[in-house]
Amino acid sequence: MNYQPTESNEKHQKPFFFFKTLVAYFSLNISLIPFYLHKLNPDGISYISIARKYCSGNVHDAINGVWSPLLSWLLIPFIWMDCNPLLGIKFISLLTGLLTLFGLYYLIKTFEISPEAEKYACVGFVILNVYYSLYVITPDHLTVCFLVWYLLVIFNHQYTEKITGGLLCGFFGALSFLTKAFNFYFFLIHFLTLNVLIFFIHREKEKRKRIVANCILGFFFFALISSGWIYLLSEKYDALTISTAGAYNFSLISPHSSGKPVEHIGLMPPTDSTGISIWDDPASLFSITWNPLKSREECVLYLRIILKNIAKFASVFSPTDNIFFVILYALLLVGITMGALFLLLKRSNHIICVFALITIFYYSAGYCLTMLVERYLRIVYILYFILGYAVLTAFFKGQFWSRKPAVQIFNPRTQSCLLIIYLILFTSIPTYKIFHKFNKHKALYTLSNSLKRDYHIEGNFASDSEWNTTLYLTYHLNGKYFGIPQGENVYEQLKKNNIDYFFIWDEKNEASFSPAGLPTIHIIEGKYEFTLVALHDNRRMETARDSSRF
Repeated sequence: MNYQPTESNEKHQKPFFFFKTLVAYFSLNISLIPFYLHKLNPDGISYISIARKYCSGNVHDAINGVWSPLLSWLLIPFIWMDCNPLLGIKFISLLTGLLTLFGLYYLIKTFEISPEAEKYACVGFVILNVYYSLYVITPDHLTVCFLVWYLLVIFNHQYTEKITGGLLCGFFGALSFLTKAFNFYFFLIHFLTLNVLIFFIHREKEKRKRIVANCILGFFFFALISSGWIYLLSEKYDALTISTAGAYNFSLISPHSSGKPVEHIGLMPPTDSTGISIWDDPASLFSITWNPLKSREECVLYLRIILKNIAKFASVFSPTDNIFFVILYALLLVGITMGALFLLLKRSNHIICVFALITIFYYSAGYCLTMLVERYLRIVYILYFILGYAVLTAFFKGQFWSRKPAVQIFNPRTQSCLLIIYLILFTSIPTYKIFHKFNKHKALYTLSNSLKRDYHIEGNFASDSEWNTTLYLTYHLNGKYFGIPQGENVYEQLKKNNIDYFFIWDEKNEASFSPAGLPTIHIIEGKYEFTLVALHDNRRMETARDSSRF
């Protein structure tokens, strides 16, 4: 079996079309940024808070094992320039998308895909990257970018021709680790597996030498870059530490877990004086250490969790949880997988499809062991998207059978219709989500400005519920969020933790907590309604007591 570059009988699309896709991505992203400028999530606030710690010189507290550092590092220049961190993240994501599109443009050429299919794939890449860059603040888009470039290098036939391939793989692998700790383990097993496969595919002695050299150099460069961050973590936690995020996720899936700790642990101050909440470094929230191998019953419970995740895999691709759509997408994924394997049996130059399937298996299996979240599997989503077009191209060319070629059955118009249908199947969810979350959390931004202007609200905050929403308000109010008090004597808990303002979201709790004489106002802003209680004198609130906004 020879590992050679795949060449289509037709010319690949002209670079001019790719240039148009870059312009489309840039224009669409820029035009949508104003609608996503106020959208927040707890993880995103933590990355911003960590970047601020670096800028203030609080490096020790900025280093933690849950949040990988690269996104916060990239934010530092924007904070130094006193730029809105949310706008800075959007700029970083915009550039990340451009780099990802360049990588995908060349990655898709390592597969045997028709020029027509390439064009539709590029349209899909634009939609996916706009979605990844805007929808939620996480480093997952950076992860996709670096993994795409890593796969581009190791999938390329020139990997066996130059020893620089190993260095590039180690470089992009290390950068992916600095965006998400899971990639540390993924790179080790994936890079080794593919090098072994490529070694046995080639018989030439010189190529085998270069493959071995690439493997060694790749691991060396990966270790060289990764070891610096691992050393800093290990110094902080006084033990060899690659990450603590996995321990947190594993504690969440434990059958003994009662859900997210922040919602039931009671009031907790931020991890340091510059922090916004305990979520800046949630390592202290690991209340459960679960060992599924401790007993047979625990092992059975863990196996059930894994099987449940495997069964849930297709739902990540499905637009709804409706059983019909889940089954439809499960059949689609099975069809793509079987088609790619069948192509390898028919034609050896489809070995790249097998490399892609190995990548999909390793990446998916790692998360099936803990928890499946859509954004964790974005590289899997992209690879399946590309593989589907490779399978359709082979189907149109009649490579699945030797008699009647399918090209005589499907005319170009029919082929285009099938390619468009496939495009819609894979981009319907991202497209819907892009236009469904316009101006998300803008009302909270407006509300926070009103609270600052009208009542001078600042300081330490707590709430009776709505942990995420109160955290978002705290971010805009430049305060500190202590969480949700538990049990009796709420007022005493608040005073003990020096809480300045208490947000009551559930009106049922208002009667049980309203000590006489405390300034209280009722706020209504859009869909948000709550009662704000000041635990100290606030003349503006006393004047506006029982008033409403909007």
